[in-house]
Amino acid sequence: MRILLLTAPIPVQNATFPLGLAYVSAMLKSKGYEVKTIDSIAAFKKYSREDIKNLIKAYKPDVVGFSLFINFISDVYDFLAELKKEFPGIVFIAGGPHATALPEELVRHGFDFVVIGEGEETALELIECLQRNISSFERVKGIAYLDKKNSNIVVTEPRPLIKDLDLLPFPEREPFPIENYTGSKNWDSDPYFWILLSSRGCPFDCLYCMNADVFGRGYRFRSAESILKEIKHLYDKFGVKYVYFIDDEFMIRKDRIYKLTDIITENNLDIGWTALARITTIDTEFLNRMVKAGLKEVVYGVESGDPVTLEKINKKMSLNDIKRGIEQTLKSNIPAFGVNNMIGFPWETKENMMNTYELNKSIGYSIPVIHTFWVPIPYPRTGLYEQYHKKYGFTGWWLNKKSFIEEYDKDNYQPFFKRHMFFLDHPQLKLNFYKYNFFHRVFIKRLFIKVWFLQANRRFSRAKRYSIFFLSFFSYFLYLLSARLEKQVVKLAYKPNFYAAFRKIFHIEKQVSIEDLKPR
Repeated sequence: MRILLLTAPIPVQNATFPLGLAYVSAMLKSKGYEVKTIDSIAAFKKYSREDIKNLIKAYKPDVVGFSLFINFISDVYDFLAELKKEFPGIVFIAGGPHATALPEELVRHGFDFVVIGEGEETALELIECLQRNISSFERVKGIAYLDKKNSNIVVTEPRPLIKDLDLLPFPEREPFPIENYTGSKNWDSDPYFWILLSSRGCPFDCLYCMNADVFGRGYRFRSAESILKEIKHLYDKFGVKYVYFIDDEFMIRKDRIYKLTDIITENNLDIGWTALARITTIDTEFLNRMVKAGLKEVVYGVESGDPVTLEKINKKMSLNDIKRGIEQTLKSNIPAFGVNNMIGFPWETKENMMNTYELNKSIGYSIPVIHTFWVPIPYPRTGLYEQYHKKYGFTGWWLNKKSFIEEYDKDNYQPFFKRHMFFLDHPQLKLNFYKYNFFHRVFIKRLFIKVWFLQANRRFSRAKRYSIFFLSFFSYFLYLLSARLEKQVVKLAYKPNFYAAFRKIFHIEKQVSIEDLKPR
């Protein structure tokens, strides 16, 4: 049986390693299946609809599996209708976050089967049933499909979460070379490309988060030996010297992290790494022990510096907890850290949002800090969606193509302002899920500008800060007149031997290179 796994060809650019596809592909191949895996939206290796159709004609798969996100999902449904008409003998399966959140929607729009939750074991069992021409699929746990006898949608019993993650094969990396995403074969052209998952599940229930739909609330983790083996595999095969742990709750069990840091140190593995962390788990000693084992950066999902918002989003941490965690971090030897924030929740006033800004402003300048600010998106099945979609009228917003902004450009060109001050054309402010009035939106945009200056103050001289600032506004103005005009003008400024001094002024270097992030 031939299987084609892919991301749908939609007008966005993916800079992230497609970990879900890589795990499912590895599982199927470990059982002897012939699998071809494609990421259609890698920035430097895009596939159009016609490319996918030609690939199907050449490869002749029995099954085509899509890994789906919410972006341009109505385009995916349109494309599926074309594929089913042109290739009536193929079985089409969907998986991924959006499939897990809304399996019945996907069945109604034409998918033959939908894999719900963790995909490895479910996809394998489903493929085995298809290969054996099983006529009834009710015993396959964790799927949705259309019962052709009565035209009812069947959602089977949930599949138990995978208990021993060490039994999973390592995600397949070969179909997704880094040059497809960065344009360079060097491993460090994007050190954050090499993502690893050392655990699954999150015991918390934040209002805005949909991750638990896939991996559940039960916390499961891989052994230190398994993680080390995968890091060594990346090091030996791809030359990787920096990895990014994307676990929802990487540091929630200190004992396992201590074992991991010990085994990295004992093996003299020259590897750097970044990890996401819950700030309430942090203390100086804990951080310093990880730094000795290669930790270069930790990223905290703080989300808010306002007590009211922290309570409403069910963050299960107080403002004092956050401040204590920041204080402990500043006392440690960590070379850099990041703080993720959200502003613009439907209940938030200017005061609520300013509290979040002031928290970030208070951190100081002793070490590099990256501040990210976002407007919360009401993803389906989250508490944020369930509580507010009727009140604000955004029910089923993802089915409207106007809810998304096309990112595709054949030259991988991004307008100057989108590279440096993307919030000038912030998609969530344009969609205005929560019906902000004009002045509220202006305030949010002004706050984004204040955050930009907060970060720019850490990176640039005064002259360069304001040069970038005004050029971004000029780029935005041109973009509003004509996206093509903005592209022509900015590309002209960057041509070799043309306005060299101009380019030097506006060129933006990285804040600090990975190689420079050495423990103090």
